[in-house]
Amino acid sequence: MAVVTFTVKDSVSRAPVAGAYALLSCVIPGVGIVPFDGYSNTNGVVSIDIDDATSVASWSVTKSGYRDAGGTGTPPATVNLEPVAPPATHTLTISATDGGTTDPSPGSYTYTAGASVTVTAVPSSGYTFNRWELDGANVGAANPIAVVMDRNHSLRAVFSAVTPPPKPSMLPILVAVGLGAAAIGGLCYYLSKRRG
Repeated sequence: MAVVTFTVKDSVSRAPVAGAYALLSCVIPGVGIVPFDGYSNTNGVVSIDIDDATSVASWSVTKSGYRDAGGTGTPPATVNLEPVAPPATHTLTISATDGGTTDPSPGSYTYTAGASVTVTAVPSSGYTFNRWELDGANVGAANPIAVVMDRNHSLRAVFSAVTPPPKPSMLPILVAVGLGAAAIGGLCYYLSKRRG
């Protein structure tokens, strides 16, 4: 029974990398290539029992946040994993004037650089959506709006109160009723005079 042991380290900090997944493809005579795997411990050490294998054909080591490493034959005594820089991010700060809200709701959100973020203005009853202000500039009233996260942005939804239509006046009705009554009254007076 053979054991393959090696250490996994961060190529920049030289610190041990715990939890890295190691896969060995080993040759077993009369069987062929057989996979054997394991994980690095808190000290970055990987120990894999390869049973009756006579040699290691290839190996690979993977860990989230690092570039994969691998090669042919037995792994070296130390496998250095190169850290991968996290993607750049930008913040979108959303606000709204009185009279409405937004979807997503007002607040600050972090997005990957280059992402397109869709925001919808939602007016309250008695209000209408007026315009968007992106970084202080009026960018129109298209709703929803898509903001490309090429840098930090502030987006404000501006709402306006709806002006109610004027209430109908009773004056024309009263005048019409009054004129009608006068006309009817005048006719009655005329008729009463003719009879008399």
